[in-house]
Amino acid sequence: MKRLTILCAALTAAMFMNMSVYAGTSEVAAEVSAGTVCLPGADLTDVMGGGFIFSDQHPEITDPEYYLKEWYNSPQEGEQSILNAHGEYKTPYNNYMDEAYPLLQEFLHSFDWIHADEYTRYQKAFERVGAAYHGNIYDADAGYNRSKERWLVLRTRHGMCEQFSNELAELCKLVGVRCEAYQSSAYHKRCLVQIGEIWYVVDPTNNGVKNCKAVDYAAERDRYKNEYFASEEAQILQEQLDMGEKAQKGEITWREYFHYLFPDYTDEQIQSQLGMSYEEYGNLWK
Repeated sequence: MKRLTILCAALTAAMFMNMSVYAGTSEVAAEVSAGTVCLPGADLTDVMGGGFIFSDQHPEITDPEYYLKEWYNSPQEGEQSILNAHGEYKTPYNNYMDEAYPLLQEFLHSFDWIHADEYTRYQKAFERVGAAYHGNIYDADAGYNRSKERWLVLRTRHGMCEQFSNELAELCKLVGVRCEAYQSSAYHKRCLVQIGEIWYVVDPTNNGVKNCKAVDYAAERDRYKNEYFASEEAQILQEQLDMGEKAQKGEITWREYFHYLFPDYTDEQIQSQLGMSYEEYGNLWK
């Protein structure tokens, strides 16, 4: 693939996928007024139900650390590349896992999740890594500057929506609950959690507010993506990508391409910004 295509594809992905950096309060306030969220500490079992008891579904699993051992290297396994039973590589024991691993063990032994229903397991995970629980604090600086660290909230009690949602989804997985972090808007991540046969939107970011809205899983998971690609912004970007492809194929000249992008610029201004002539620029893609 030519470099321009790679660059444009990366631009598209960045515009869509990497906008999950933080969340404000206006979005949550709107949901509260609409009656689609539950207040901190509320017992949501009357809304979400209890779901399935883990031991009833998986009587063969009795070790609280079963999924931890399935998905994460132990201290003894270190940074080895180890495939699990699903044919996927386990998370290596690095990048602060020496701090996170004992905390994960502590959580998995903090209640009898093997014999608990899905709601109880989800609730315990929420209260361990959700904002305003367990001393957890919304901290945009930590979320930005330490975003590559594993289990930032679990270890430091600081993070923002990306960390809160990703860690809730991962912690739920370790107690056998289906939970997925997803892009709910341009600047926010939430989670979808399955209790029984129903999926719910939950938000571990906003000071303990719990969203108990039942949703269609596929529709909600892809909602923002579909809204974005139907937007005028996305249509303009797609047109730019298409024009770039035409220039690569020789269907239009690079001069035509750049004048399409910058109609108010002269040839001299465009080539000055490029640092080369149109012909020299075109030779880069041959």
